[in-house]
Amino acid sequence: MRPQRRSGYVRRRKWTPATFRIPDHLARVYQKLGRRQDAEREYARAAELRQHYNDAAQQATDCSRALETRAPEAARAMCQQLFVLDDPDKLTTLGMLYGKHGDYADAVGPLERAARLDPDSSEVQHDLGLTYFRLKQYQRARGPLEKAVALRPDFFGSNALLGATLYALKEDEVAYRVLDHAHQLNPRHADSADLLFKTAMILSQTKAASKQYEESLTYLRKAAELHPADPEVHRRLAQVQADSVAGAHR
Repeated sequence: MRPQRRSGYVRRRKWTPATFRIPDHLARVYQKLGRRQDAEREYARAAELRQHYNDAAQQATDCSRALETRAPEAARAMCQQLFVLDDPDKLTTLGMLYGKHGDYADAVGPLERAARLDPDSSEVQHDLGLTYFRLKQYQRARGPLEKAVALRPDFFGSNALLGATLYALKEDEVAYRVLDHAHQLNPRHADSADLLFKTAMILSQTKAASKQYEESLTYLRKAAELHPADPEVHRRLAQVQADSVAGAHR
């Protein structure tokens, strides 16, 4: 049976105190250089960004508390203050908060909007793909997760989630390649290793059925590497090796 779930992955928020400290530091440099107008411009920018950060943080806190303590309709009314059409960071925060509280259907809208506003953010694409995955809408999850992996090829979380999505879609050969890469990135992650094992076993059987014995053996050796004590793997290895020898003598 194919898996229907996957654990979540943490997204780093873009809005941090460092966001407004950069123009603040630049303003001080300008001031020391005697460039007062440039310094004032950067001080104003720092103040604007600081206020934006404080507002977003407070709105996120209010939304999270409302989702935990209020009735759904009242909570959503409170959270809608984060639904700012031209602000991908607030939209992503809103989607994450809905997702954290299991409201995956409500999380889709703000995350879709954030992904359109900021298509080159691997984090937004990952969060959108994860939300669709949790809704078991695997075909919709595939696109944003493929974008997330293309933008950040060596991030384990997106690779593992894309591999699980492809496995659920029965795209076994593509799933194998993605899961194998995820396993190389994090060999200790049991869930992705188990999926890689299952995919390897499926592909070995498919290749053996079409008399592609060498390819079947390649997948079986990977399965044996992952689960060396599994007797079924060794039984299949012996069978495919025997079939390969018999086929060569026909």
